[in-house]
Amino acid sequence: ATGILANDGVQNVTIQNCIVANHGANGVLIEGVSSGIKDSIVFDVGCVGMHVHGGDMHTLTPGHMFADGNVVSLMARYRQTYQPALHWGGAFNTYSRNTFRDSPHTCVLGGGNEVKSYEGGVACVFEYNTFENCAYEASDVGAFYTCGQKGTAFANPGNELRHSIFRNIRNTEGSGVQGITVQAVYLDDQMSSWHVWNNTFFNC
Repeated sequence: ATGILANDGVQNVTIQNCIVANHGANGVLIEGVSSGIKDSIVFDVGCVGMHVHGGDMHTLTPGHMFADGNVVSLMARYRQTYQPALHWGGAFNTYSRNTFRDSPHTCVLGGGNEVKSYEGGVACVFEYNTFENCAYEASDVGAFYTCGQKGTAFANPGNELRHSIFRNIRNTEGSGVQGITVQAVYLDDQMSSWHVWNNTFFNC
């Protein structure tokens, strides 16, 4: 089950000061326009912590979606890969002042080939976020990960990742058949036209 579900194009919906915990599937799923989640706590969920999408990259229709001031931890308890603290997509959205921590795989995932073809990830801003103890069981992954497969690498421009802290982004559980490669920020498969600046990295 999902803790809070608000999709199919909701408008002007704010989820605020909520605690969402102990759900078998996703914590919060919200898709629409001028909507989002703020000042909330999400933890101990089976799949994705928060799913916040809105906007259209083909028409450059803004989503004006937001995730602000949240703490998301201990996601991916059931499905342990590609179940981030934040799953994002769309155009002209802002994800700020959040803390993402304690994920066996990626902490933030979206844009590119990770979302619906019309959403993509265009002109979104990620700022003043903290990433801690991400990707501790994985390899070939980033605490912040986006992928340019399926021809999306050059069609998702204008995104910014800034003023954020990455701490303890390391595999601590060992490897399987391949070596361990864990990145704090991973723009995979030629993902292009991003501006990554003024971030701080500790033990990554």
